[in-house]
Amino acid sequence: MSDDNQQRYDNILQRIAHRKPFKSQAESKPKSPYDLILDSLNAYDTFDVLTHAKYTHIITHGPKVIRRKTWSGVVIWYRDKGYHGYKLLSLFGIWLHQHETDIQLTIGIRKLPYRASVYNPEGYFATIRKDFKLFYDDSGQPPTADDDILFHTPHNTKERLTYRQTLSEIINQWKSSIDER
Repeated sequence: MSDDNQQRYDNILQRIAHRKPFKSQAESKPKSPYDLILDSLNAYDTFDVLTHAKYTHIITHGPKVIRRKTWSGVVIWYRDKGYHGYKLLSLFGIWLHQHETDIQLTIGIRKLPYRASVYNPEGYFATIRKDFKLFYDDSGQPPTADDDILFHTPHNTKERLTYRQTLSEIINQWKSSIDER
């Protein structure tokens, strides 16, 4: 190896040795009380399992942690298979959100119609795997009375294990309903 190449190689090795360790996006952001509750419920890992399963009639993506000032949630999004499946996206998730002085826990499904002016399959499929906001013009906020609320309660820290069990039961029901289609 020439001296120039050796010096370059040594420089690269030094930079690798002195680099900071990689951090995930979740680790780099400060955790809100909502995020801490979601962590205690193992929400991300629970929803992550759903996106690795194979379904006959739907395509799933996510999960994703979505944060705003007054709420946080973990969501997956799915749509029917087929060319026209993009027209309606379903957002399935768990949210912690402020309601007056209480923190509320909500598990639900929101239906999002396609909002982009034109459908370009290449752009859609390249983007939808990582995020849904561009095509559905939605921030991922918690479900309202117009959506399908599967569970809703004021949060109580002492009920953490009950909430985990409830989340597991709701996810099993969701999987059964998807498989029965």
